[in-house]
Amino acid sequence: MDQQLNEPAQPSIRAILTGSTIMPLYAGLTNFFLAYGCILFANKSHYVSIWVANAVLLIFIFRSNKQHTRDYFKAGIIANALANFMGGGPILLSICLALINSLEILLPILLVPRETNKPIYIRGLNKQTSRLAISVVLGCLLAAVGATLMTVGLTLNEQAINIAFSWFTVDLLAMIAILPIGLAVTKKRCLKLLRPRRLIELIVIIAATMAITWVSPHYPKIRYVIILMPLLYAAFRLGLVGASMICFSIVSIFAINIMMSGSVNTDYGSIEELIRYSFLLMCITLIPGLMIAILIQQRDEKELVTRQLQIKLKHQATHDSLTGLINRRQFEAELNTLIDDPKATKETNSLLFLDLDNFKQVNDTAGHIAGDELLRKIAEILTKNVRSTDFVARLGGDEFAIILPACSQEKAISLAEGFIDKIINYPFTWDGHEHRISISVGLVSFQAHNVSLRALLNRADISCYAAKKEGGNRIHIFTDAATDA
Repeated sequence: MDQQLNEPAQPSIRAILTGSTIMPLYAGLTNFFLAYGCILFANKSHYVSIWVANAVLLIFIFRSNKQHTRDYFKAGIIANALANFMGGGPILLSICLALINSLEILLPILLVPRETNKPIYIRGLNKQTSRLAISVVLGCLLAAVGATLMTVGLTLNEQAINIAFSWFTVDLLAMIAILPIGLAVTKKRCLKLLRPRRLIELIVIIAATMAITWVSPHYPKIRYVIILMPLLYAAFRLGLVGASMICFSIVSIFAINIMMSGSVNTDYGSIEELIRYSFLLMCITLIPGLMIAILIQQRDEKELVTRQLQIKLKHQATHDSLTGLINRRQFEAELNTLIDDPKATKETNSLLFLDLDNFKQVNDTAGHIAGDELLRKIAEILTKNVRSTDFVARLGGDEFAIILPACSQEKAISLAEGFIDKIINYPFTWDGHEHRISISVGLVSFQAHNVSLRALLNRADISCYAAKKEGGNRIHIFTDAATDA
């Protein structure tokens, strides 16, 4: 029996399928199918294809824990080698191509700083993003050089230059199309983009972008500008995720044309002209557009943080940190606003001052932590039993106040009696000991045109003191108009 109790719980099938140890296997399978698809496309387009497998693998690596990087890297090499072999390449050639492709993954892994348990997100043009961009470009360049050396050796001729240039261009295009989406997506950004109006806007701009990209060869003098326009629009309106999706849609059109160039004549001309056009498009349109999108995203997120900080500081300045009620300063401001409101001159308003009768006893016997918890519970009782137009405040210590706009004396008495009844019947228990709490209430009814803030506070304080002096657990209504001065 003891052995059964000491046995570790077996993980569920769901936990196994979503665990961090099996994710490299998913990444390897994804990498294999993408690489194999790229090879099939390359066979139809003079052996040039947009190689997306490495970009997707980098997303897996950077969105997971650093400790699993080696497993992802090995899975990527095996998947690449197997895809090349299944695509018709000899075993040795397949392994060589997989190792060359791994350079595009290895450099970002080595050069981009990251914390062990934190995934990488694109948050702005910071050190991490800069290193990521540089390492991706250098990785594609090294892979292109390696592929050229493997194909033509050390011979430097036009063929070698064309191979290196084509390899570098299509691999970097894939990185620009895929990597920003994978590293820009966060839950908050997606929820913002999936709002109905934003989603419709995104779909329309993607469709327009693909149409503009398709017809751009007919306008050689302005083709880079007209493709840049929807990208800039997305950067300003839809954020980094939207701009990244626009980049993906642009590169998708080029991928289709590269695949078609092996069998039909396209508007871009020969495959060499298409590659040159793709390279210029990257330099003139895609990279600047993405940089602008990152800067705008960085600015927007900084502004959001600043606004949230301002709201937090404002709340701290006007609210009690223990109970969350408005503090004395804000209470007096709200009461002053009511006194100065011309609409309130014809209405009867009421003010309640409340003081716990035996709070000191709880504080002394149970401790300050218990006293703080009691104050929070009293604040809850008060806020749950007032109208939406009323203001509940903690003035300090065990003193509370409630502003009741447009509330007659009879209605205020009814509310105050409700507070007394709920508090006296509230069983406050601490460390197994029950404490009975009661409250004294001072009530003042007034009209805004014939009272000042100081006089009103003085009346309420006198009433509350009188209720406490009479034994507590009661209401004292202020009636002495002579003290108005």
